[in-house]
Amino acid sequence: MGPEYSPDGTAYHLGLVARYLREHHFPVITTNFYASFPEALEMLFLFAFSVGRHSAAATFHLLFLSPAPGCWSRGAGASIAFGPAPARPCCFSLAGSRNRCTTAYVDVGEAVVVLALFFVLQVWREERNDRMLVVAGMLAGFAAAIKYPGFLAPLYAAIVVGYVLRREPKRCLRGLALIALPRLCS
Repeated sequence: MGPEYSPDGTAYHLGLVARYLREHHFPVITTNFYASFPEALEMLFLFAFSVGRHSAAATFHLLFLSPAPGCWSRGAGASIAFGPAPARPCCFSLAGSRNRCTTAYVDVGEAVVVLALFFVLQVWREERNDRMLVVAGMLAGFAAAIKYPGFLAPLYAAIVVGYVLRREPKRCLRGLALIALPRLCS
């Protein structure tokens, strides 16, 4: 519940968010190298920051981890009834040293999005429900918009779909189109 203390969080993750909120628009910033980075998660921080400033953004980042244990348990073959509640303390202790999950960094948030992408593709492989590919496309695009290493997420999703459907060319093209659809519509 305290103020943000991490160097990256105060310098550009929340520093730019505070400027956007102060100016009520997205100004052109030519004096800050970090202003050219993708800022998808920071835009989610913006809503929390407008209500409770630095501590609200850090708390939002902590809550962003809630789905991770449920995705992990389903991916590991456990029942979905396992859910996030029992594993939440384990996940938070693994999120990093010295309260990394309660700072306004975006690394752990991106890891959760990539984990959710892995989970959605795993469910798609089991059930072959093509609607899950649209969700996978949204998650892959969001991972790419959080931080530069996330640009590998759409490639990963395309490789998984191409590999699973390699013997069905028409269905493979349809699956790749469903993954690309959310990105093309944005």
